[in-house]
Amino acid sequence: MNQEIAEAIVKWEDHEDLDHFLAITNEKLYKLSRWHAHYYQVVQDDRDQKYWRINWMRGATEMQDEGPEDVNFHQVEPNEIKVIEYVKVM
Repeated sequence: MNQEIAEAIVKWEDHEDLDHFLAITNEKLYKLSRWHAHYYQVVQDDRDQKYWRINWMRGATEMQDEGPEDVNFHQVEPNEIKVIEYVKVM
């Protein structure tokens, strides 16, 4: 993963190496402020099986939306979490 590939992924641009990256999660909104919406997505490189989290933000108003800004990435790994949910008894 490099900056050029990360930006191509979030901007939906063509890049010769994009065929090697599989989206593990959809784009997820994780923070919303008055001026920016912050997103992330996890992808996997099928050449070395490494996982990467790509973070970026977009302007939150129509006057600010000029595409993804502050695109950055870092390597991540899966971490399984057990969740207990309580449901109504019939």
